[in-house]
Amino acid sequence: MITSSIMLTVRTVIASYKSKKQNTKVATYLFIFILSFIFCFPTIIGIAANPDPLKEITVVSDDNYPPFIFRDAKGHLQGILVDEWRLWEEKTGIKVDLQGMDWDKALKTIAEGRADVIDTIFFTEERAKTLAFSEPYASIDVPIFFHNSISGIKGVESLQGFTIGVKSGDACIDYFKKHGIKTLREYPSYESIVRDAFKQKVKVFCIDAPPGYYYLYKMNIQDQYQQTAPLYTGQFHRAVRKERMDLLKIVEDGFAKISSQEHEEIEKEWRGSRILLRPYLTHILYLFGGLVILGAMLLLWNYILRRKVSEKTVQLQEAIDSLEKSEDKYRKLFENANEAIFVIQDGKLIFFNPMTRMISGYSTEELKAKPFVEFIHPDDRDIVFGNYLRRIKGEDIPDSYSFRMITKDSNIRWVEVNIVIISWTGNPASLIFMTDVTDRKQSEEALRESEREVKALFKSMINAFVLFESVFDDDGNFVSYRFVYINDAYERITGVLNDEVRGKTVHEVWPDTEASWIKAYGDVAMTGVPNNFDMYHGPTGKLYHCNVYRPGNTKDRFCVVFEDITERKQAEEEKRGLEERLRRAEKMEALGQLAGGVAHDLNNVLGVLTGYSELLLAEIPEGHRSRGYVEKILKSTEKGAAIVQDLLTLARRGVTASEVIDLNDVVSGFVKTPVFENIKDYHPRVTFRIECDNNLLNIKGSPVHLEKALMNLVSNAAESIDGRGEVAIRTENRYLDTAIRGYDEIKEGDYVVLTVSDTGMGIPAESKEKIFEPFYTKKTMGRSGTGLGLSIVWGTVKDHNGHIDVHTEVGEGTTFTLYFPATREELTTPQQKVPIERYMGKGESVLVVDDITEQREVASALLKKLGYKVHAVSSGEEAVEYLKENKVDILLLDMIMTPL
Repeated sequence: MITSSIMLTVRTVIASYKSKKQNTKVATYLFIFILSFIFCFPTIIGIAANPDPLKEITVVSDDNYPPFIFRDAKGHLQGILVDEWRLWEEKTGIKVDLQGMDWDKALKTIAEGRADVIDTIFFTEERAKTLAFSEPYASIDVPIFFHNSISGIKGVESLQGFTIGVKSGDACIDYFKKHGIKTLREYPSYESIVRDAFKQKVKVFCIDAPPGYYYLYKMNIQDQYQQTAPLYTGQFHRAVRKERMDLLKIVEDGFAKISSQEHEEIEKEWRGSRILLRPYLTHILYLFGGLVILGAMLLLWNYILRRKVSEKTVQLQEAIDSLEKSEDKYRKLFENANEAIFVIQDGKLIFFNPMTRMISGYSTEELKAKPFVEFIHPDDRDIVFGNYLRRIKGEDIPDSYSFRMITKDSNIRWVEVNIVIISWTGNPASLIFMTDVTDRKQSEEALRESEREVKALFKSMINAFVLFESVFDDDGNFVSYRFVYINDAYERITGVLNDEVRGKTVHEVWPDTEASWIKAYGDVAMTGVPNNFDMYHGPTGKLYHCNVYRPGNTKDRFCVVFEDITERKQAEEEKRGLEERLRRAEKMEALGQLAGGVAHDLNNVLGVLTGYSELLLAEIPEGHRSRGYVEKILKSTEKGAAIVQDLLTLARRGVTASEVIDLNDVVSGFVKTPVFENIKDYHPRVTFRIECDNNLLNIKGSPVHLEKALMNLVSNAAESIDGRGEVAIRTENRYLDTAIRGYDEIKEGDYVVLTVSDTGMGIPAESKEKIFEPFYTKKTMGRSGTGLGLSIVWGTVKDHNGHIDVHTEVGEGTTFTLYFPATREELTTPQQKVPIERYMGKGESVLVVDDITEQREVASALLKKLGYKVHAVSSGEEAVEYLKENKVDILLLDMIMTPL
């Protein structure tokens, strides 16, 4: 249908052409258009029939390649390729999303399939593995640029040993690597390479010629660098991924639609036009004629001007004289100025006054020969160069700033510059006024150093320091204080930070601050009289020694120097505790020695009574009236012996056995004894609770003495309860990782703990320190005890290398905690009771040594009854003399006899 309509139109146009005989030229053009349309019609039909025509493509390219493609001051893309792709978009009707980026990123983007086309790409064998390239459309020379201070660079072979700046992803990288050049420093863009060249951080670099010239001239350093002949000439292509050959054809067809005239107009816009003389003869003749006429007019005009010039000469001479006077005045000001004044253009000093030479130390020739950047300290070049770039971009930056410069004698001077952008010989330049501020900088640094020293002094103080500001109410009364400054020691001691508390009142930091602190500080702030005191601070839980004073005559501020004396006070308390424990131990030792001496003497007496009583019983038959008397004597003697044994325990001479035992066995054995039954019967309203740890560790000790200590504790606990109450006996394992200070100091380690607690009346504070002293008791002496019970407990615990602790509250009860060192040894096998027959002798000789006659006699009598042959002496000397002449089988002696 479309074809029929078009053919009908064509016939109509031809008929009109013949009948109306239109203008030949117009008709010819119309006829050619119709024929072209007819020939292109099948293509049009094909495009119309395509169900999915291409609507948009994404093109990526380097955004730093003037004049082909680069960014303007606002960051928008511009250049030859930008305009050509816009024209391509118009010609094809396909929207183009042109994206400029660092070249390395552009290569990655096309490789990852996130773009359709890449532009400004050189052909390489490596790239051809994945990309399909268009026909080249531009040839680009690729030279080496190098600083004027370097010579001998003429090609790739002469680059060995130099660090060469290159753009990441650039084709020249592969070129250098093929020629063995590996000392490459990669940059993201050509502009960044030239920027470092300006700072002389890189002096040899490879850049494509067009952007190279652009940036060298832009940064006014084109005279500082030379270039080699091109290493090679690359060609710009457009490329797509190999699987998109159809897209490559569309791209090339689109650019083929752009006429050469359109290309030339775009090139002319960005590259400019060359000034060429064209030999148009007619125009030259017209020009010659005009010049003749103009010459005649000029002759006339010259005549008129001569007359006017002669009239004006006098006036001009007067003006020149005035100008010379003015110039002389300003020249003197310029040459005698106290600050350096100079003009910088293209990176070099082109005009300067004598003070510039004086400050720098360089001669006129040296100042003009070297780039200004070389006078700047290397660490400050980035600052100066950055300010320069920002200024030429029109950014608003301070006209005055400071930096360091290096003088000819290698000294470093601080200078302050004021910069004005001017025009010098028709080109932009910088007029700079420079002042040597080294002395001022040194003074400022000295002041800062002094401030740092003062701050360091406060920061390094061992004691805490704080500056407070007084807070008054409306009536002028001191009511609080505000933090102004605290040092590191204050932060460390109190746990608050200067930045957190500065400007806050003490109640904002510690709401529970005691009123005593307000009063103590207020007195100093109001009166100005310094004060020092010790005071406890509740919020921090520490004790401080404070020195408070006013730094001036005003009551608005005051200072405090703190010293945390908590540990010192604790150490003093510990020292007093240690001294008290030492005094107690010495007292117990003295009492023990006294008790031991008394027990020894009593034991000698009781030993005789016991011995003779047993001898009498052996002589008196059963049923005899006298036997009852002797048994009563023996029973009383045994009671006396028990008291003596208590005294010996107190004297720490009573523990004669040390075996591995289970403390649970001691507890279970005790609760089965008649003694425990008597205690329960005597205190029927008291309940007894036993809690034993089944996994209790073993200890080393004497079961007899431990049971007696337990008996004393339980008996005392029951007697402390008036009415109903409870006594608890507990055993447990306990590991102490730190020492415990109580009545006794308990060191760290594994312990088996025996605890006896009651709900009785408790122990008054004035009695607690005396409860372990012998014969000290609140009971009725002789009826409820001898006053030795807790003394025996103390002695037993010490004999077992243990520790004892007491916690008591009047009206609440008392807890005795006994710590015995644990052992990992196995339990000792119980010894079997030996029958009396085993002790009978067979005439063996025995030497008895004792200084008490009665003891010797009793021992001799008993041993003879057992079948031994006995000889007795009264001293160690006699024993030695006897043994020199006689041989004995058994030696029986008193171990504490003096002398032995």
